[in-house]
Amino acid sequence: MNVQEQPKAIPYVGGFAKRLNSILDTLGLPNPGRYAYIKNVTGMGHSNSRSIFINDRPPKNKTFQNNLVSHLAQALTTKLGGDIPSEEVLHFLNTGNGHVGLLVTPDNAILEKAVSAIPLAFQSKLALVVNEIGLENGINVFDDIDSAQLTLLLKKMSVHAHQNNKDMKGEEFKRVVVSAITLAEHALL
Repeated sequence: MNVQEQPKAIPYVGGFAKRLNSILDTLGLPNPGRYAYIKNVTGMGHSNSRSIFINDRPPKNKTFQNNLVSHLAQALTTKLGGDIPSEEVLHFLNTGNGHVGLLVTPDNAILEKAVSAIPLAFQSKLALVVNEIGLENGINVFDDIDSAQLTLLLKKMSVHAHQNNKDMKGEEFKRVVVSAITLAEHALL
C-alpha cells in the first residue's frame, strides 16, 4: 500500500501495544530498541513512538500510521513468506482480528482463555477439517507435523474460526489453513 493511499478507517480497541509487540516478537526485534525502530520506520519523534506503547494506541497521524503498517506488512511478508496485505496488518493491530493474528507470536494466556471458551465438538470438527485440507495439499497434519506445532495450529485455527464465524468449507478459510499448516510444518507457527 502506498503512503498516499488512505485505508478505510478501522477503529481500534485496547491491546494495540500488545498486538504490535507480538508482530515485533515475530520479526525477532528485541525489546530494547523498539521505540527507535518505530521512530525510524514511521518518521515520528522518539516520544511519539514511545507513546504508542505507553498509551496503547496507534499513531494519531495517518501518514505515520500508514508508514508503520506498510513497513510491518512488508517485513512480515519477507519473514513468513506469502503476501500479507497492509490492510490485514492494520485490521489486526486495531482490532486483534483477522488472519495476521494466526501468524504472529501468540500470548499463551489469551490463546488458552479463548480456546477454553470454544465447545469441544467445534474443536474436534475443526481438527478433522484442518487434516482434510492438509491431505488435499499432500500433508497429513497428524503424522507430518510436530505435536507442539500441531497443538498450536489447532488452537489458533479454532479461535480464528470460532471468533470470526468462519465457514470451514469456504475458500478463504482453506487458504488460511494452508498457510498455517505450511508454517507449522516448518516449525514457524
